[in-house]
Amino acid sequence: RLVRWIQSYRGTDPLLQTKARAWAGRDAATVATMSSTAEWDDLFGRGEMLAAGYRTGRFILWQLKTHGSRSPEVVADLSFASGIRNVVWLNDDALAVGCADGRIAIVRRQDSTWRVGEFLSDHQDWILAMVATRHGSGLVSSSKDGTIRFWPGVDSSREMKFAAESPIVTSFPIWKGSVLMACFRDEVIGLDVVANREAFHWKRPGVVLPSWTDL
Repeated sequence: RLVRWIQSYRGTDPLLQTKARAWAGRDAATVATMSSTAEWDDLFGRGEMLAAGYRTGRFILWQLKTHGSRSPEVVADLSFASGIRNVVWLNDDALAVGCADGRIAIVRRQDSTWRVGEFLSDHQDWILAMVATRHGSGLVSSSKDGTIRFWPGVDSSREMKFAAESPIVTSFPIWKGSVLMACFRDEVIGLDVVANREAFHWKRPGVVLPSWTDL
């Protein structure tokens, strides 16, 4: 099954792309026989990625190792002009980095190198919180300027109109289907992004951290 999965791989990982081309058209049993343990370690022993942003403006990305005694490897070490307030993964090949100057940097994997692809600049003050849309194709961000913006791509955004009377807090946002839940100082509001209307609006003094449940 693993051989067939790699042969049909259409993602952006360069190593998996190379193996998919090399193993194309071969019988799975033949590939399993001709491939070495080292090749499989390269494919599935690379571990997870860990990203960290600092208020000094430094951004570091590590490749965590899962086999042997190898220590985590720094694969990106970037510097930004203003401090970093939060970081969120968009997908396996891209992250959003929210900065104190209101900009959001999109850091992308290009071949084996991680670079800043573009900046999203519609906010006027530091980024309080961000969340990726369900399939990593968009982003929702809140800012100290009092706005919540939806970025369907990377070219432009639209302000999400929440009829809130209290200021935004950082413990937001949360997706549930097409509904985006935002937490304000004394209110919790759900906005149906597809229908462009409020799904619910609860006023609760001192709200700190709401959460969805499937029960």
